[in-house]
Amino acid sequence: MNFIKKAIEQPITVAVCIILVIIAGIIAITRVPVQMTPEVQDTVIAVTTRWENSSPQEVESEIIDDQEEKLQGLSNLRSMSSVSQRGQGQIRLEFATGVDKDVALREVSDKLREVPDYPVDVDEPVIDATDPESNDYIAWFLIRTPDPDFDIQALKDFVEDRVKPILERVPGLSESNVLGGRERETQIHFDPVLMLNAG
Repeated sequence: MNFIKKAIEQPITVAVCIILVIIAGIIAITRVPVQMTPEVQDTVIAVTTRWENSSPQEVESEIIDDQEEKLQGLSNLRSMSSVSQRGQGQIRLEFATGVDKDVALREVSDKLREVPDYPVDVDEPVIDATDPESNDYIAWFLIRTPDPDFDIQALKDFVEDRVKPILERVPGLSESNVLGGRERETQIHFDPVLMLNAG
C-alpha cells in the first residue's frame, strides 16, 4: 500500500523509471542474439562417377540410370537430381531435415553396391557429404595458338603434370579437373592383301 501511495505522490519518478525500463527492453531486443527460427542444415550428398572418354549420353545410360534406380529407394530421400557430362556423371541427393549425415552416407554406399556391373574402365563412385550446388568454382582456360604445328596434347600433358598438382595443394580445394584436349591413342592399320597372303 505504501508503494502505491509513494507512486501517486511522486509521478515524475515513476514515469522516469518506466521510461528507463522501456529503453532497457529496446536495447536488449536489438543487441541480444535471439533466433526465432534457427538454421537447420539439410543433409545433401553428392555421388560422382568418372568414366574417361565417355559421352554424356553414355554416362547417363550406362551409369546414372542404374544408380538412380537403386538410390530412389533410400529412406528419407526428399529429392534427387543428376547431371551427365563428358567423362563423368553426378547425382545430388537431398534428405529430409534432421537426417543423420553418417547414416545417410552408409545407406547411399549400400545402395550403390547393388548397382549391376559398370563398364570396364569406370572409376569407383565417389560419395561426398557436400552440396555441389553450394560450392565455389574457379575455371582457368588455356587456349592453343593458331600455329598448325602446335601440339595440343603437349599442352594437356603440361597442365595435368605441372599445373594440376600445384592447384591441388591449395588449402580448401576439394577437387580439380582437367577438361578438353585430346586423349592419346594408338592407331593400327592393317594391309588386307598382306593379311590374306599370310593366311
